[in-house]
Amino acid sequence: MTKILTVIITGKENINRVNVAFNFSIVAKKNGNEVEMLFIGPGVQIVNKKHAFSQMFYSSIKNGMDLGIRVKACINSINNEGLTKEDIFEGVEFVGGAVETSERIKEGYIPVTF
Repeated sequence: MTKILTVIITGKENINRVNVAFNFSIVAKKNGNEVEMLFIGPGVQIVNKKHAFSQMFYSSIKNGMDLGIRVKACINSINNEGLTKEDIFEGVEFVGGAVETSERIKEGYIPVTF
């Protein structure tokens, strides 16, 4: 089993790339890998439940969570985007992006960035 940390730094400017990140993560999980997703920088726009495409993204997030993918967002990036915890989808965990990435790498996760 491979441990994969999918890091999404792409925001609303490239929805196709974000969809590839979701598909990649879900297929990897379905194939027996341990997968976590981390939204950082502009990527936190994707977990904003008030975004114009929020229903589409929520469906993908929920699908991933239902499969056991942990979904996390950088609290500093959330604040920098002018968002609050209340703006973020339920079930998303709040972390420090750099610290979280470092900890996952120490645990053997391979980061894949979108």
